[in-house]
Amino acid sequence: MNIIFQLQLFALVIFLCIVVMNIAKKNTILIFAYLIQSLMLVAIMGIKSYHEMSFEIGIVTIILLIIKVIIAPQLLLRIIKQHKANISATTYLNVPMTLGCLVILSIFAQSDVFSPFTALTPLLRVLLIGGMLMSIFFTINRKGAISQIIGILSLENCIFTFGYFLGLQQSAALEISMLFDVFFWIIISSIFVRTIIKHFGSIDVTQLRELKK
Repeated sequence: MNIIFQLQLFALVIFLCIVVMNIAKKNTILIFAYLIQSLMLVAIMGIKSYHEMSFEIGIVTIILLIIKVIIAPQLLLRIIKQHKANISATTYLNVPMTLGCLVILSIFAQSDVFSPFTALTPLLRVLLIGGMLMSIFFTINRKGAISQIIGILSLENCIFTFGYFLGLQQSAALEISMLFDVFFWIIISSIFVRTIIKHFGSIDVTQLRELKK
């Protein structure tokens, strides 16, 4: 199978995972979609490491696998199980309106605003730029704290993939430090969510606003 086709296929799966996240109503489905998305990112980096015969990129790929595919989903699932937070992941907009917004964002990703990214084909512009826009929309449209954390992690995956297809190269040390930044952010966010649930009994942002009043 052609390498470029493989990479585009992985980018397509990442994009579809974001679409599923925007439609899904349960936190466990959101975490599963994020896990698949992260696996695709690991696969992309693995292919890059193999074809460039780069030991450094291989190390980055392994750390990426540990943090994004193993640790992050496990932490989020543990919060859900301990606090029985596998309830409907509520949104501000209903499904039809959400789908409409996703279509608009996909069209916007093909606009002349992003034409300077000449390294991207029209398909990749929709998948990568559209994916980033949809991740931002997902984070804004969700009421639950766990969902918002997943949205930010999804956006980080999209930015990482976007940088890869643009050919942006960073040193392995910098990429590893960025991954550890993400790791510590996940830990802190998990502790923060646990604290919110412990003190307020809810992770719904709208309910927390009412409690504040």
